[in-house]
Amino acid sequence: SCRDFTINSIALNSKGEIVDLVGGREDIEKKVIRLSDKSGNSLRIDPLRILRAIRFAGVLGYEIDEETYKHMVNKKDLLNDVAPERIYVELSKILLCDRPGDLIRKYKEVVCEVIPELKPLIGFEQNNPFHMYDVFDHTMEVLNNTHKQHNLRFAALFHDTGKPISYTEDENKVGHFYGHWDESKKIFD
Repeated sequence: SCRDFTINSIALNSKGEIVDLVGGREDIEKKVIRLSDKSGNSLRIDPLRILRAIRFAGVLGYEIDEETYKHMVNKKDLLNDVAPERIYVELSKILLCDRPGDLIRKYKEVVCEVIPELKPLIGFEQNNPFHMYDVFDHTMEVLNNTHKQHNLRFAALFHDTGKPISYTEDENKVGHFYGHWDESKKIFD
């Protein structure tokens, strides 16, 4: 029987011959994460596979197949039925990938389903000469440049989540975020 992704559906038969029914070898060569079943039903069976695809892409430096990603986006709400402990473990592994900010930025439609605190950051302009990115992109850059340590990466991910609710502008239309660190802490807690 086939597993969740083609790249881990390769097996050996009793004669020691490789059995590859779904094109796993080709996907390894192309560096592609693809569901073994074209229907996407395996995501319904275990929705955590949605986050596993992102982790595999990050760890292996692969791309997620376009059709696979469409299934992931269409079924992302199923992640709400997954035990928080399982999601936490998968997110922790994603955060320990090289450049996790790039990964989260690329697959934000799915990641924001399990970390809804990131949604308000997307496109939230800082309107300040000391900030060249919106809050989301700034957060992703900080995440990319944070030491590869679990607690530091989580802190980087949530460090500015309080900015949207702390935003004010002065008389010159310059944005400020007074007390955003307290709001970010409340959100993280």
